[in-house]
Parts: sequence; C-alpha cells; structure tokens
Amino acid sequence: MTNEQVNFIDYDKIIEDIPKELNQIEMARYIYIQLGKYFSYDEKYITSENDEEKREIFDRDIEDIENDKVVCTSLSRIYERLLKRVGINAKTVLIPGERLGHAFTEIEIDGKKYFTGLIRDLMNIKTGFKTNEFMIDNPDRFGEDSEFTALSDEELKKIDANLGDNYDNFIEYCKNRGLFGNDTPYKSIGSFSRENIRK
Repeated sequence: MTNEQVNFIDYDKIIEDIPKELNQIEMARYIYIQLGKYFSYDEKYITSENDEEKREIFDRDIEDIENDKVVCTSLSRIYERLLKRVGINAKTVLIPGERLGHAFTEIEIDGKKYFTGLIRDLMNIKTGFKTNEFMIDNPDRFGEDSEFTALSDEELKKIDANLGDNYDNFIEYCKNRGLFGNDTPYKSIGSFSRENIRK
C-alpha cells in the first residue's frame, strides 16, 4: 500500500519516520506511540442508545474512518496493518465481552506472542503516563497458562529511552502552568507520581 492517508493522519509518514536501527519490538512500540498520539476514543460507542449505530461504530472499516475517533476494533486493525507493513506478524483478535466484545492486537516476534491493547492506552500516551497495555501478560485477564510474553518495566524504559520518548518534562509542563507548586516533590504529586510517568 502506498500513499495511505486518512484526512488528518498520514500512515506513510509514520512508517517513513521509523528510525532505521530499530529492532521489531522497538518498531512495534514506535508505531504504538505514534498512533496513540493521533487517535481518540469514539465516545458515541458508549453513549449511543441506538444498537445499530453501536454496531456500525464497532464494525467500521478502517477506510471509512473520517476523523480521529476510533474504538478497539478499528484501532487494532490500523495497528495490525502498519505492523505488517514493516514486516511484523500481527493480527486483530476479537473476544466476547461487554457490549459487542473487545479487540486487541496480537503480535508475534521471534516465535513469542505479545498482547497489545492500544485503545486503553490512548490517554496514557497523550498525557505522558506509562502505558499499561503494551506487551503485557495479565494472569487475571488471560489465565495462569497465558501464551503471551511480557516486557518488564525496565525493558520498556530502555526502549522508550532509545526512541527518545521521554516524558520527564511532563511534570515541568504542569508546574509551569500552575498545576503544581514549584516546590512540590515528585513523590507527593499523588497520581502524577514519577512511577506513573513513562520514562
């Protein structure tokens, strides 16, 4: 596919801007973060009382997306498509659940399977918090015998540092706008603690 652009987002540019020296996990992370910066959750899926409209939003083809509003299915398919373009084996997996179900992207690299749930990380990415759904393994969600491989926080920090995706300046940004006092120590910022900020 060439010259892929959906109004506000140029998929080709995301692919072209991937640093050349990245391994496949780092490329998957790079695309994950870039998509997270562009897209927002389509709240109409939650608020609509019209079952037909909900179904249309859930089943929307990615070519029919007209703005930055997506749900798990469309965003997983977009992520899958871009991963495949850079040679990463990926597929969108639909699972039964609340409303019409849920979708996530399963990635396979070097014979290992990884879970990614970008839709649940959109706000984390936009605000600079660490992600919670990138290459995780949650026994409560997947069972004790899960086939997914997880990356540790330390591994993710190294990947993000390599990508230059460092959000330590988020606290400074908030302080400069009067959201925190200038003498507020990081550890006393509550939910904005350093542990929650992606490094």
